[in-house]
Amino acid sequence: MTLLLAAVVRSLLFGIFVIPSQSMMPGLLVGDFFVASKWDYGWSRYAFGPHLPLFRGRVMGSMPHRGDVVIFAGVSDPQQTFIKRVMGLPGDTVEMREGLFVLNGRVLPQRRVSEFVIPLGPNVTCLAIKGLIDLRALTADGRPGCKFLRAVERLSDGREHTVLDFAIAHSDTFGPVRVPEGHLFMMGDNRDDSLDSRMPVSEGGLGMVPADRLLGKARRIIFSSDGTGSLLRPWSWQPALRLERLGPVR
Repeated sequence: MTLLLAAVVRSLLFGIFVIPSQSMMPGLLVGDFFVASKWDYGWSRYAFGPHLPLFRGRVMGSMPHRGDVVIFAGVSDPQQTFIKRVMGLPGDTVEMREGLFVLNGRVLPQRRVSEFVIPLGPNVTCLAIKGLIDLRALTADGRPGCKFLRAVERLSDGREHTVLDFAIAHSDTFGPVRVPEGHLFMMGDNRDDSLDSRMPVSEGGLGMVPADRLLGKARRIIFSSDGTGSLLRPWSWQPALRLERLGPVR
């Protein structure tokens, strides 16, 4: 009975996930563990496992809001779980113009804030190509780190989130394209290091994501480690913790 209850809670109410890549920096870092609520957008068969053809569509389904950070099953492999920010809803026209996001013909305003510098470590890689680009820098306390340009982007409803940029990239130009009915346009906040809806599945991206792949909404970081700790070295556990990161996902 206890196992059944746990399975129901995990499938229908909450899930715990870990960030595996740098695509959602700076809001979510590799090594962040977070809770996602699973009732926000209704339930599809993917909530119970991709190999259980229980039904089509979604039960009690609703669309996310632009700006929501969501969990969803992969398009090419439903057993893979992804996390991105919803940037386009069905019927929206989306575009990237010189690194700026354009929604329905309107450029979303950005304001530059201080550079984001993250310490190097097992969970952080840094781009450095001699004679071309070098993102290596020192943190405020003198440790080796990696730096990114940082900006606060404002959605049409006034909600804001922080995005990163580090170079002129192919993904800085996209569209315009219209989001098909029943689909969502997803993007990572680390705009130059995210395989998302700007790239088709055939090129390793996500393409337009069917709404029935939604699994839940990212809610709260509950644990975070920089990857330097080891189970065999208990004295390394405490220094690896990033307690300052605990809190709501934005």
